Amino acid sequence: MKMMNKKFLVMAAVALIGIWPLASYGGVFVTKEEDARTTAEVNDDLYIAGNSVTVEHNVQDDLFGAANSVEVTGDVGQDIYAAGNSVRITGEVGDDVFAAGNSVRVTTKRADDVFAAGNVVEIVSDNIQGSVYTAGQKITISGKINGSVQATGETVKVKSGSEIKGDLVTYGPNEPVIEEGVAIGGETKHVFDQAKKAAGVSTGKGLILGWVMSIAVWAVVALVGWYVGPALVSHTIQNALQKSGKSLGFGFVWVIALIPVSILLMISMVGWPLAVIGVLGSAAMLMVANAVSMIVVGVWVMQKIQKKETPITWQHVLIGTVVVKTVQIVPIIGWLISLVIWLLTAGALGMSLWEQLRPNKHEPINKVDAAVS
Repeated sequence: MKMMNKKFLVMAAVALIGIWPLASYGGVFVTKEEDARTTAEVNDDLYIAGNSVTVEHNVQDDLFGAANSVEVTGDVGQDIYAAGNSVRITGEVGDDVFAAGNSVRVTTKRADDVFAAGNVVEIVSDNIQGSVYTAGQKITISGKINGSVQATGETVKVKSGSEIKGDLVTYGPNEPVIEEGVAIGGETKHVFDQAKKAAGVSTGKGLILGWVMSIAVWAVVALVGWYVGPALVSHTIQNALQKSGKSLGFGFVWVIALIPVSILLMISMVGWPLAVIGVLGSAAMLMVANAVSMIVVGVWVMQKIQKKETPITWQHVLIGTVVVKTVQIVPIIGWLISLVIWLLTAGALGMSLWEQLRPNKHEPINKVDAAVS
């Protein structure tokens, strides 16, 4: 945890301002549409993405992996950040593990703190130096943990032979299953029906659950928006990346002017229906802009990593959602940065709608760059 706040601040700055391209931090980038895997040891940070990701070799510094399937068998010198449908981590980890997916299995021989969330989560290790914070439907914990365990889930099981030197605190509708032969050095406590409280982003211990759930929800919403209206979304991304100043100004004016204009319309007997339609329509579009902003960030990040424009895939959506939701964890500055990203995307969406509806438009909405085609 000692490095987490610094890394969140770095990611926050990169995600919006673009003062430093992501690649300027150094590191090795491996991105493929299908299988992405390491071929040699990495003496730096590793950024890897694909339909499936396999890290068989040691990584000296941090590992960032995103794919449908992520498997890490090599040792990682510092932190692991992994997200996907299936996440498997077996190598030793010098610092913390952050893992999110439908199925998460952390069987590392060594790690500091472990943050894991998913439908099925399994933590097995003989040497977790710090604590375990986990959330999911079905959670299984086994091994030696020198710190505490906080778990939120439908079912939580601590297997025989496990040793937890700190507290065991669980949240959920059912008591945890603690098998015989489990040694717990601190307090054992279960809180019924307090999962939402445990997941509150205002508490550092429950931060991971809110983070993962928000990633899952907004990634799905963004994907749905992309599949329902690909041409409009593509044009919005093009405006956001190529006309960022104009898009940001348009979004700011749109949001600021919405309330006073609506009030003026509602004062008149003729204008109040327009005010209602305008407010409801704008609210819907601004929610759409929030989802599309995840794709905008994902496209921008992938362009920086790959140094070229590529068609949008689910990877762009996942990476963008992870970056945006990570940025939002940072107090004050994170939400300010997210606000600017949202205004930028809202303005780009408004411009795209105007360009589509205006008479004598010169360019069809589906004519976009290769990066967003």
